[in-house]
Amino acid sequence: MIARITTLLAALLTALTIAVEAKMTVKVHDGRVGCVQWRNGDMAATTPVTMAGESDGLRLTFDLIAPDGEDESWMPFLRCRVRHTDADGLDDGLVESEYLDGFNLAEIGYGEASEPGMTTVLYRHYSVKVPPAEVKAKLSGNYVLEVYESEKPDKVMITAPFAIEEGSVGIGGGVTSRTDSDWNGESQQLEIEVTNRGLDRRVALQDLRVETVQNGDEPTRRRLPHPSQTAGNKATYAHLPELTYKGGNEYRRMETVSRKTPGMNVAEIVWDNSIYHEILNPDT
Repeated sequence: MIARITTLLAALLTALTIAVEAKMTVKVHDGRVGCVQWRNGDMAATTPVTMAGESDGLRLTFDLIAPDGEDESWMPFLRCRVRHTDADGLDDGLVESEYLDGFNLAEIGYGEASEPGMTTVLYRHYSVKVPPAEVKAKLSGNYVLEVYESEKPDKVMITAPFAIEEGSVGIGGGVTSRTDSDWNGESQQLEIEVTNRGLDRRVALQDLRVETVQNGDEPTRRRLPHPSQTAGNKATYAHLPELTYKGGNEYRRMETVSRKTPGMNVAEIVWDNSIYHEILNPDT
Protein backbone atom coordinates (compact mmCIF):
# COMPACT_ATOMS: atom_id res chain seq x y z
CA MET A 1 0.00 0.00 0.00
CA ILE A 2 1.09 3.58 -0.50
CA ALA A 3 1.96 5.14 2.84
CA ARG A 4 -0.15 8.13 3.79
CA ILE A 5 1.68 11.44 3.78
CA THR A 6 0.30 14.34 5.80
CA THR A 7 0.90 17.80 4.43
CA LEU A 8 -0.03 20.77 6.58
CA LEU A 9 0.25 24.50 6.73
CA ALA A 10 -0.19 26.24 10.08
CA ALA A 11 0.66 29.82 11.15
CA LEU A 12 3.70 31.96 11.89
CA LEU A 13 1.55 34.86 13.02
CA THR A 14 3.54 38.01 12.94
CA ALA A 15 1.43 41.04 12.14
CA LEU A 16 0.23 39.02 9.15
CA THR A 17 -1.55 35.70 9.09
CA ILE A 18 0.91 33.37 7.38
CA ALA A 19 0.54 29.62 7.62
CA VAL A 20 3.23 27.23 8.75
CA GLU A 21 2.98 24.09 10.88
CA ALA A 22 4.68 23.79 14.24
CA LYS A 23 6.70 20.75 15.19
CA MET A 24 3.96 18.47 16.56
CA THR A 25 5.96 16.09 18.77
CA VAL A 26 4.47 15.53 22.23
CA LYS A 27 7.16 15.40 24.93
CA VAL A 28 6.75 13.58 28.26
CA HIS A 29 8.75 14.84 31.26
CA ASP A 30 7.39 12.47 33.93
CA GLY A 31 8.02 8.72 34.04
CA ARG A 32 4.49 8.06 35.33
CA VAL A 33 2.90 9.24 32.07
CA GLY A 34 1.88 6.63 29.51
CA CYS A 35 -0.30 6.15 26.43
CA VAL A 36 -0.40 9.79 25.30
CA GLN A 37 -2.75 10.28 22.33
CA TRP A 38 -4.38 13.03 20.32
CA ARG A 39 -8.05 12.24 19.75
CA ASN A 40 -10.73 13.84 17.62
CA GLY A 41 -14.04 12.48 18.86
CA ASP A 42 -13.74 8.68 18.93
CA MET A 43 -10.89 8.60 16.41
CA ALA A 44 -7.14 9.14 16.73
CA ALA A 45 -6.17 12.58 15.38
CA THR A 46 -3.51 12.43 12.67
CA THR A 47 -2.46 16.01 13.41
CA PRO A 48 -3.44 18.25 16.34
CA VAL A 49 -4.92 21.17 14.37
CA THR A 50 -8.21 22.86 15.16
CA MET A 51 -10.19 25.65 13.49
CA ALA A 52 -10.34 29.06 15.17
CA GLY A 53 -13.69 29.84 16.76
CA GLU A 54 -15.01 26.30 16.48
CA SER A 55 -15.61 23.77 19.23
CA ASP A 56 -14.57 20.50 17.63
CA GLY A 57 -13.53 17.26 19.33
CA LEU A 58 -9.74 17.69 19.53
CA ARG A 59 -8.52 16.28 22.87
CA LEU A 60 -5.29 15.17 24.49
CA THR A 61 -5.62 11.91 26.44
CA PHE A 62 -3.06 10.13 28.62
CA ASP A 63 -2.64 7.81 31.60
CA LEU A 64 -0.75 8.18 34.86
CA ILE A 65 0.62 4.88 36.16
CA ALA A 66 0.70 4.22 39.92
CA PRO A 67 4.07 3.24 41.47
CA ASP A 68 4.49 -0.34 42.63
CA GLY A 69 2.75 -0.98 45.94
CA GLU A 70 0.72 2.22 45.77
CA ASP A 71 -3.02 2.64 45.40
CA GLU A 72 -4.65 5.32 43.29
CA SER A 73 -5.08 7.76 46.16
CA TRP A 74 -1.67 9.26 45.27
CA MET A 75 -2.90 10.36 41.83
CA PRO A 76 -2.64 14.15 41.56
CA PHE A 77 -5.10 16.83 40.55
CA LEU A 78 -3.92 18.16 37.18
CA ARG A 79 -4.16 21.55 35.49
CA CYS A 80 -2.94 22.91 32.17
CA ARG A 81 -2.04 26.15 30.38
CA VAL A 82 -1.02 27.16 26.86
CA ARG A 83 1.86 29.08 25.28
CA HIS A 84 1.98 30.71 21.86
CA THR A 85 5.10 29.76 19.86
CA ASP A 86 6.70 30.28 16.48
CA ALA A 87 6.66 27.65 13.72
CA ASP A 88 9.60 25.81 15.32
CA GLY A 89 7.91 25.54 18.72
CA LEU A 90 10.10 28.26 20.26
CA ASP A 91 9.02 31.29 22.29
CA ASP A 92 7.83 34.02 19.91
CA GLY A 93 7.94 36.83 22.43
CA LEU A 94 4.18 37.40 22.71
CA VAL A 95 2.75 38.05 26.17
CA GLU A 96 -0.39 36.21 27.28
CA SER A 97 -2.66 39.24 26.88
CA GLU A 98 -1.77 39.36 23.17
CA TYR A 99 -2.98 35.83 22.40
CA LEU A 100 -5.40 35.00 25.25
CA ASP A 101 -8.59 36.57 26.56
CA GLY A 102 -8.76 35.93 30.31
CA PHE A 103 -6.81 33.58 32.55
CA ASN A 104 -4.33 31.01 31.26
CA LEU A 105 -5.53 28.16 33.46
CA ALA A 106 -7.75 25.10 32.98
CA GLU A 107 -8.52 22.18 35.30
CA ILE A 108 -8.08 18.60 34.08
CA GLY A 109 -9.01 17.05 37.41
CA TYR A 110 -8.27 13.66 38.96
CA GLY A 111 -9.06 11.62 35.86
CA GLU A 112 -10.90 8.32 35.63
CA ALA A 113 -9.75 5.41 37.79
CA SER A 114 -8.90 2.01 36.34
CA GLU A 115 -10.95 -1.02 37.39
CA PRO A 116 -9.24 -2.81 40.31
CA GLY A 117 -8.19 -6.32 39.35
CA MET A 118 -8.70 -5.72 35.62
CA THR A 119 -5.11 -4.64 34.91
CA THR A 120 -1.66 -5.58 36.24
CA VAL A 121 -1.02 -1.96 37.25
CA LEU A 122 -3.24 0.77 38.66
CA TYR A 123 -3.64 3.96 36.67
CA ARG A 124 -5.89 6.93 35.99
CA HIS A 125 -7.01 8.08 32.56
CA TYR A 126 -7.03 11.82 31.84
CA SER A 127 -8.57 13.78 28.98
CA VAL A 128 -8.53 17.51 28.18
CA LYS A 129 -10.15 19.48 25.37
CA VAL A 130 -7.63 21.43 23.26
CA PRO A 131 -7.61 24.34 23.49
CA PRO A 132 -9.27 24.09 26.91
CA ALA A 133 -12.74 25.64 27.14
CA GLU A 134 -11.58 27.96 29.94
CA VAL A 135 -8.68 29.32 27.85
CA LYS A 136 -9.88 31.76 25.16
CA ALA A 137 -7.35 32.00 22.34
CA LYS A 138 -7.48 35.27 20.40
CA LEU A 139 -4.90 34.38 17.73
CA SER A 140 -4.42 31.53 15.33
CA GLY A 141 -0.97 29.96 15.01
CA ASN A 142 1.16 27.53 16.95
CA TYR A 143 0.62 26.71 20.62
CA VAL A 144 1.96 24.33 23.26
CA LEU A 145 -0.29 22.78 25.92
CA GLU A 146 1.52 22.29 29.24
CA VAL A 147 0.15 19.77 31.77
CA TYR A 148 1.24 19.95 35.41
CA GLU A 149 0.19 19.03 38.96
CA SER A 150 -1.87 21.73 40.61
CA GLU A 151 0.61 22.00 43.49
CA LYS A 152 3.68 21.97 41.20
CA PRO A 153 3.06 24.49 38.39
CA ASP A 154 6.79 24.79 37.63
CA LYS A 155 7.18 21.05 37.01
CA VAL A 156 5.62 20.37 33.60
CA MET A 157 4.66 16.74 32.99
CA ILE A 158 3.66 16.96 29.30
CA THR A 159 4.27 19.53 26.57
CA ALA A 160 1.93 18.98 23.62
CA PRO A 161 2.18 21.27 20.55
CA PHE A 162 -0.99 22.01 18.57
CA ALA A 163 -2.13 24.60 16.04
CA ILE A 164 -5.16 26.83 15.53
CA GLU A 165 -5.89 27.70 11.91
CA GLU A 166 -8.20 30.17 10.18
CA GLY A 167 -8.66 28.48 6.80
CA SER A 168 -6.53 31.16 5.15
CA VAL A 169 -5.19 28.68 2.60
CA GLY A 170 -6.56 25.63 0.86
CA ILE A 171 -4.38 22.55 0.41
CA GLY A 172 -4.84 19.95 -2.30
CA GLY A 173 -2.85 17.56 -4.42
CA GLY A 174 -2.12 13.89 -4.83
CA VAL A 175 0.42 11.08 -4.51
CA THR A 176 1.67 8.68 -7.19
CA SER A 177 4.05 5.73 -7.46
CA ARG A 178 5.20 6.99 -10.88
CA THR A 179 8.00 9.18 -9.61
CA ASP A 180 11.00 11.05 -10.99
CA SER A 181 13.28 8.34 -9.48
CA ASP A 182 11.41 5.11 -10.35
CA TRP A 183 8.23 3.82 -12.02
CA ASN A 184 5.89 1.84 -9.76
CA GLY A 185 8.95 0.99 -7.63
CA GLU A 186 9.72 1.64 -3.99
CA SER A 187 9.08 5.39 -3.98
CA GLN A 188 6.06 7.69 -3.98
CA GLN A 189 5.86 11.32 -5.03
CA LEU A 190 3.67 14.19 -3.92
CA GLU A 191 2.25 17.11 -5.82
CA ILE A 192 0.79 19.92 -3.71
CA GLU A 193 -1.37 22.92 -4.53
CA VAL A 194 -1.76 25.80 -2.06
CA THR A 195 -4.58 28.26 -2.72
CA ASN A 196 -4.81 31.67 -1.09
CA ARG A 197 -8.25 31.99 0.51
CA GLY A 198 -7.71 34.78 2.99
CA LEU A 199 -4.05 35.69 3.38
CA ASP A 200 -3.10 39.34 3.59
CA ARG A 201 -2.52 40.64 0.06
CA ARG A 202 1.00 41.68 1.06
CA VAL A 203 1.90 37.99 1.53
CA ALA A 204 3.25 36.39 -1.65
CA LEU A 205 2.51 32.70 -2.15
CA GLN A 206 6.16 32.00 -2.92
CA ASP A 207 7.00 33.25 0.59
CA LEU A 208 4.96 30.52 2.30
CA ARG A 209 6.87 27.94 4.29
CA VAL A 210 5.59 24.50 3.33
CA GLU A 211 6.66 21.29 5.07
CA THR A 212 5.74 17.63 4.53
CA VAL A 213 5.71 14.81 7.08
CA GLN A 214 5.22 11.11 6.28
CA ASN A 215 2.77 9.36 8.62
CA GLY A 216 3.43 11.86 11.42
CA ASP A 217 7.05 10.66 11.74
CA GLU A 218 9.11 13.77 12.64
CA PRO A 219 12.44 12.51 11.17
CA THR A 220 10.74 12.50 7.73
CA ARG A 221 9.86 16.21 7.95
CA ARG A 222 11.07 18.19 4.93
CA ARG A 223 10.84 21.86 4.09
CA LEU A 224 10.10 22.67 0.45
CA PRO A 225 12.40 25.33 -1.00
CA HIS A 226 9.92 27.18 -3.25
CA PRO A 227 6.89 26.55 -5.45
CA SER A 228 7.44 25.01 -8.86
CA GLN A 229 5.12 27.68 -10.20
CA THR A 230 2.62 30.30 -9.06
CA ALA A 231 -0.41 31.50 -10.98
CA GLY A 232 -3.02 33.90 -9.62
CA ASN A 233 -3.92 32.76 -6.10
CA LYS A 234 -2.41 29.28 -6.45
CA ALA A 235 1.10 27.92 -5.79
CA THR A 236 2.08 24.45 -7.08
CA TYR A 237 4.83 22.24 -5.64
CA ALA A 238 5.74 19.42 -8.03
CA HIS A 239 8.78 17.47 -9.31
CA LEU A 240 10.89 18.48 -6.31
CA PRO A 241 13.35 16.00 -4.73
CA GLU A 242 11.88 16.82 -1.31
CA LEU A 243 8.50 15.48 -2.46
CA THR A 244 9.74 11.93 -3.12
CA TYR A 245 9.46 9.48 -0.20
CA LYS A 246 10.12 5.79 0.20
CA GLY A 247 6.88 3.83 0.31
CA GLY A 248 5.92 1.04 2.69
CA ASN A 249 3.15 -0.28 4.90
CA GLU A 250 1.92 1.90 7.72
CA TYR A 251 0.32 -0.89 9.78
CA ARG A 252 1.20 -4.47 10.67
CA ARG A 253 -1.40 -6.82 12.11
CA MET A 254 -0.89 -8.63 15.40
CA GLU A 255 -3.24 -10.23 17.93
CA THR A 256 -3.21 -10.36 21.74
CA VAL A 257 -6.34 -12.39 22.40
CA SER A 258 -4.69 -14.69 24.95
CA ARG A 259 -2.03 -14.42 27.65
CA LYS A 260 -1.35 -18.19 27.42
CA THR A 261 -0.73 -18.62 23.69
CA PRO A 262 1.09 -16.14 21.40
CA GLY A 263 -1.25 -14.68 18.80
CA MET A 264 -0.66 -13.67 15.20
CA ASN A 265 2.88 -12.29 14.66
CA VAL A 266 3.69 -12.64 18.38
CA ALA A 267 6.91 -14.57 19.09
CA GLU A 268 6.49 -14.92 22.86
CA ILE A 269 4.72 -13.51 25.91
CA VAL A 270 6.95 -12.52 28.84
CA TRP A 271 5.89 -11.71 32.41
CA ASP A 272 8.48 -9.73 34.43
CA ASN A 273 6.64 -9.75 37.79
CA SER A 274 4.91 -6.47 36.95
CA ILE A 275 3.54 -6.42 33.38
CA TYR A 276 3.21 -8.62 30.30
CA HIS A 277 5.43 -8.02 27.29
CA GLU A 278 4.33 -9.15 23.81
CA ILE A 279 7.49 -9.78 21.76
CA LEU A 280 6.75 -9.57 18.02
CA ASN A 281 8.32 -11.66 15.26
CA PRO A 282 10.87 -9.77 13.15
CA ASP A 283 9.47 -8.46 9.88
CA THR A 284 11.54 -7.37 6.91
